[in-house]
Parts: sequence; structure tokens; C-alpha cells
Amino acid sequence: MSILGIFLVLPVLNGFSMKEYCHKKDFSCEQPFFNQQEKLEFGRCSSINVLRRISRLGMIDCVRECLVTSQCKGINYRPDWQMCDVVGEIIPEDIGHEDGCMYSNISTWPETLAGECRNNDCADGEKCLFEEYKVRCEQVYCENNPNADNAISDEKFGIHKNLGTGLKFRCKDGYKLQGHPYSFCMHSGRWETQFRCILIGTEISNEFPKDCSDLPMNSKSGVYVVSTNITVFCDMDSDSGGWTVIQHRFNGMQTFEKNWHEYKTGFGDVSGEFWLGNDNLHAILSQRKYKMRVDLEYLDGNTALAVYSGFNVGNESTGYKLSISGYSGTAGDGMTDIYRNSLNGMNFSTADRNQDMSDTQDCAELKRSGWWHRNCATGNVNGLYRPGEKGDDVMHWRTLNGTYSLSMTRMMIKPA
Repeated sequence: MSILGIFLVLPVLNGFSMKEYCHKKDFSCEQPFFNQQEKLEFGRCSSINVLRRISRLGMIDCVRECLVTSQCKGINYRPDWQMCDVVGEIIPEDIGHEDGCMYSNISTWPETLAGECRNNDCADGEKCLFEEYKVRCEQVYCENNPNADNAISDEKFGIHKNLGTGLKFRCKDGYKLQGHPYSFCMHSGRWETQFRCILIGTEISNEFPKDCSDLPMNSKSGVYVVSTNITVFCDMDSDSGGWTVIQHRFNGMQTFEKNWHEYKTGFGDVSGEFWLGNDNLHAILSQRKYKMRVDLEYLDGNTALAVYSGFNVGNESTGYKLSISGYSGTAGDGMTDIYRNSLNGMNFSTADRNQDMSDTQDCAELKRSGWWHRNCATGNVNGLYRPGEKGDDVMHWRTLNGTYSLSMTRMMIKPA
């Protein structure tokens, strides 16, 4: 008997039919080119580490989506719903009973199903696409789970991490909700959580943390609400964590050539590229004494940092006057002007509100960004995003590598 004959007879001999597990119009599922009985765990699925959830998809297409998605180790498939779960790393105990669902380990499937995307090197959070005869990677899910401490998701089949998705939560018993009960996977690949669950009866139940340093131990990096309802990104990994990020640039998607009002209120996405806003910055900094850290990176991967032991910004009536002191680090002191005079005491300038001390030029216009200037400044982290180029108007830190443009900058504050 031919191999094809054996394949056609085996399901009958074993009393096995794929039709009851497949959508009625999903021919590729009912008549696949593989012996599915050995590949599927019927009546079992995992609600843990679901990277993506895709509706209206046939089972074989579900397998393909797993093969082209980074970190995928298996699939859940629910034929009655035509629902595909792309599942990441799990342990056997994570697979439990679920009627009408089947799980399959992706290692049992041939990589050729991925076509030109087999053996792709897409990063975490991405999938491989083959379009116009070219292979490329695209962000499709958030790498981490949402920051939802002491909360439970009401998602029927468990939480998933689709880019752009919004998940609803409720607080565990004994906790009360503060904010809106949603967490969103932003297009930057990071979660923005709009709530927190507060232990009922605690003294701080009606207060926001002053900054990211007040978050509970073991909190993850992500979006949180702090000081007077200000949404921030907290870096809980760098240098013992607890850093409140006030500026971040890494892909050029957000322009920083903005006017006074825009720098006043802030712009961008705190889970992507953004300026937190001078009003917000003043509100946080007025609570305590703070230090400030600037992280810098070039296109070739070289990095450096500048740390200031004292950092403060006044309110708008002072022109957002800067107080800065105590430099240390590897980048050189870029919070100085072109004559190496400190920017301490300088007001903030934008192209439509010049407050620098230069007699020869409008520094904000020259630098094409908002910043503190004396006789201009040696740092221009809010300049044009043009990695690899050189110029006064590009994003640079002159004390480190002249006016060669950086590829990443990040400013963060933390109690001193």
C-alpha cells in the first residue's frame, strides 16, 4: 500500500475524524497533508503566555502564524470559534482541560509551512512577513504581560498580547480600583495600564505614588500613574530601578521640533517616544530632591551616560528655570553651553519663545528643539532624529562625540 493509502486508512481504523474539530468550510483542516492525530492534544489548551489571538483563521493557517511569529512554541485552536492562539514558552502543567479546543506543539510541524519566513530572525514581539519578494519583520505583540498587580482579567480564554488590544481587569477581593480598569498593548510594544488595585483600609488608598521609586518591590518596567494623576513610564531595571522616565527617543517616529505650549504640556507616547511635559516635570520634581540620568547611544551600539546629583525645574512663571549640579559619568557634561558654562539657572527656550543669553543667535531655532540654553548648549537630545549624520540641529551630545547624531536618548529622574 502506498504512503498516501496508509494516511487515508489510518483515521478510519482508529475511529478518528478531523471534521468534528474543524470549521465546516476549513478544508485544509479536514484534509491536511499530515497525520494530525499525532500532532494535536484534543480537549486540552493553555491560557498561559498567549502571544497573539487571531479570529476567523483556519487551523493550518494558525500553524503558519505560529511558525512566522517570534517565540512561538505552540498553538491553541478552537474550531467552533475559528480562533487561533499563538502560544509562547510554557510547561506541560500549563496545558489544561478545555472542551472544544486543541493544543499542538509547533515542533511537530514542518518549517516549510512558513515559506520564505522559515528560519527568520525576527526579534521578540515581531512576526515575519514576505511581501514584494522581500522578507521583513513587523511588531505584532507586546513582549511582557500587562502591569496589573492584584488584578484579574475577565478574558474568556485568558489574556493575550496582540498589538493594539485592550484588556479589562477587576481587582482581587480585598482591593479597590483606582483609575480605569484597562491595560492597552501600545504600538510601541509596551503596555499602558490605566489603573491600580489598592488594598482596602491602607492609609495610602487614596494617594498616588510620588514617582516610580514608590512602586512596590518587584514591580516591572512599564506605564504607571503617579503624582497627581500623571502617566509615566517607569524603568524598574536600570541601576536598581525606580527611575521615572521624562524623555525617550529611539526610532524617530515622534518629532521634537515643537512650540512652547507643546513642551509645556508634553507630547508623544510614554510607552514610546515622548517628552513628559514641563508642567508635569515641575509637579514631580517639586515633591523631593532628585537626581537625573541621561542615557545615550550611537548607531554603532556605543553607549554612554551622564548623571547629575541635583536636578530641578521651576514652574512656568519662572520660565521653567533649571537647577542642575553634580555631574558624573562617561559622556561628559553636556548640560553646559558652548563655552563650557553650566546651564544651571537658565530658562527653557523654544523657537517661539527665546529665553537664551546668546547675543548672536536664537539657540532653540539653531538647534530646532526645546531646551535650556545659555550661549546655546553642548547637548541637544531633543534635536532632529538623523542617526549617523552631523550638525548643530541633529540629536547630539557634543562632549561625547561632537555633533554626530545619536540613535537613542533617555532622560530619567529618581530621588537623590
